[in-house]
Amino acid sequence: MADIAFSMPGEGLLPGTNGVGRISSAIFGRNTREIARLQVANLMLHEEIARHQQRIAELEHASLTDTLTGTLNRGGFEDAVRRTLSAAQRHDDGGALAYLDCDSFKSVNDTLGHDAGDAVLAAIGRILKRDTRTTDYVARLHGDEFAVLLVRSGMRFGTARLRLMEHTINNSTVTFRNREIALKISMGIVGYDSSASFDDLMRRADRAMYERKHARRGQVIPFAAE
Repeated sequence: MADIAFSMPGEGLLPGTNGVGRISSAIFGRNTREIARLQVANLMLHEEIARHQQRIAELEHASLTDTLTGTLNRGGFEDAVRRTLSAAQRHDDGGALAYLDCDSFKSVNDTLGHDAGDAVLAAIGRILKRDTRTTDYVARLHGDEFAVLLVRSGMRFGTARLRLMEHTINNSTVTFRNREIALKISMGIVGYDSSASFDDLMRRADRAMYERKHARRGQVIPFAAE
């Protein structure tokens, strides 16, 4: 009878291993690398999403911000007021809103140029932001008109704070090319409560500002330039 040679499973492999073990190790290694690759890809995707979200937030902020003064623009202010009025209805509270207009602003532009006018607007914006809380809102509505909303301040306290801001601005100057320009504004103030609407509030504040300007007309100093 011819000799018959038998080959046992694993014969010819390295000691301590078998075919199944080698295959399992190879599969495990590939899976581990694939998991690591997916984890890296997932991390990169999250970072990309975060960058896009940050960019969207920056664009949204820019769309609601006045670039010259860093305050809200009219659209941003309207959003803020409407949100505040909605909250006032829920909590039955109120505050005060001021509408500001620069006195003799055209004279500054005509005499010293638009860069001087920009310096005046920027200075007023800085004072208003400095003298309000983080919960309040300051906006340059357009041209030389500003607005301030004091949230949950009450009419009496809010009016006192706003009149102090008006006094501070009207006793301040800004230096432009070695010239001192006096800051002069007129401020109309109205209160709001849970029954207020945005359009009515702005209309009343605007009217109060013009009444204030008319009353101060004889006291207004156009501007001082050296």
